[in-house]
Amino acid sequence: MRHLRPMSPLLLAAALALSCGGAGAPASAPHDLLGKAPESATRPALGGGLVEIPTPGKVTVLDFWATFCEPCLAEMPELEAWWKTADRTRVRVVGISMDDDSYVVERKLEELGITFPQLIDDGFVLKGRYLVSSVPAAFVIDGKGTIRYFASADTYRAADLIRAAESVLSE
Repeated sequence: MRHLRPMSPLLLAAALALSCGGAGAPASAPHDLLGKAPESATRPALGGGLVEIPTPGKVTVLDFWATFCEPCLAEMPELEAWWKTADRTRVRVVGISMDDDSYVVERKLEELGITFPQLIDDGFVLKGRYLVSSVPAAFVIDGKGTIRYFASADTYRAADLIRAAESVLSE
């Protein structure tokens, strides 16, 4: 009978990550806040009410976008379709518009059929807090408030964002 040598700690960690749902998660774009928990914020939502970002105890997807951003608009319907089927007791999707005209934003959301919560980042408070330099940009934040995934303008795809959120949900 052949004896196997013990696995190195680095290989063991990689194997455990893959066996714990890591295999289905897309690679995150680099970001200074990955693995960190930015201070939470409560902001007014379009249409009334307040949105807590991130939402405690839920996987929160933050989608930074603008009405002039064609890639943003092209990916929103896929994110909306996922939002409509997501378990809302465990997930929250929040759109954060970089526009300053709520009328224009509301018309664009209506045109696209987007229903997940939206807000306008007055004063670019969230843009600054999350170190967003361009749109589209998106984050997946776990229920403890830690950023687990980032999609930059170069890497943003709704399908990857959804896979990242589902990976965090499966943990």
